[in-house]
Amino acid sequence: MLERALSSAALGLVLITATGTKADTFRQFRDWAVTCSEGLTCSASVSDGGEGIYGLSLTRGKAADAPLGLILNTSSGGPASGPVTFAVDGKPAGELSADAFTVSNSGALETEAAMVAETILPVMRNGSEMTVSFPQGAETLTQTFSLSGLAASLLFLDETQRRDGTVTALAAKGDEPARDVSLLPDDIETPDDLPPPVRDAWEQSGSDCASFGSFTPEPLGFSATVESSRLFGLVCGSPGAYNFYYEMFLDSGGMVTPVPLPDMAPEGPIAVTGAWNVSWDDRTKTLTAFFKGRGLGDCGSYDRWQWSEGAGPVGGFVLLQSRSKPDCDGDYAGGPEAWPADWPKS
Repeated sequence: MLERALSSAALGLVLITATGTKADTFRQFRDWAVTCSEGLTCSASVSDGGEGIYGLSLTRGKAADAPLGLILNTSSGGPASGPVTFAVDGKPAGELSADAFTVSNSGALETEAAMVAETILPVMRNGSEMTVSFPQGAETLTQTFSLSGLAASLLFLDETQRRDGTVTALAAKGDEPARDVSLLPDDIETPDDLPPPVRDAWEQSGSDCASFGSFTPEPLGFSATVESSRLFGLVCGSPGAYNFYYEMFLDSGGMVTPVPLPDMAPEGPIAVTGAWNVSWDDRTKTLTAFFKGRGLGDCGSYDRWQWSEGAGPVGGFVLLQSRSKPDCDGDYAGGPEAWPADWPKS
């Protein structure tokens, strides 16, 4: 694994054999794809790949009262000059005025109008395709999107945001009240979002974590509750072309300590100060890292750890598996989770 190593002599390294799944921040369901940040802001998207209106996304934050947003990506960018209409399987499903949308910096149309969740989405869930149309200047843009995979995408979004079975769910609705989100992960957008002791530890790290040069990470990282403490995973230093280095910090009542990650090296167990391209699964308290040997992702290293209350005085990570593929040969070999195991040895 390509990280910055520490001596392991006094670290009480814990290496265990276990099975499980990787942290899922991306999932494909037929024609739809769901992506979620570590702070559980999620987007379900479908793309046509053509001209005009080429993409449609449904977005939602983790807050119980977070609205359902709708984003339309167009090749031309800019606002609609008239109503935006929606039809599912040839039947009207709703209409929003041009004023209901704002234009993002990238030129996408965005809205959080209540009609999206209350009127349009219920029709979408029972349809096979949806046509979106609106005027833009002298032209009328029209595109038809597949709805195959939408229902499964919404279920996955509900489960990821811990909404399943509650009154706030989009698909897996139940009678339970909205769940407390205060213990769920948060996205850390900027250093100003960090508690002062955490920011001090991050800025004073020996890895020059706060030195980004001309690069600005978006977001900076995430925080998550582990036992009675808060874990922070933060971008550290300027990234490479396709690899972002993170270091982990634990805030236990204002006392902040770096969190080492156990790993296996040819000479035996070691501990590293951080990991590359990390992803956090809050349900299983697992952290994954995938260092790409090159942009294609056909080589590199893959590691997965789980938080354990018994690893150290305030808890810590144990290594579940470590895999690597040194040959950058264009063969994905089933993806990093299927690469040869460095730990545990089969």
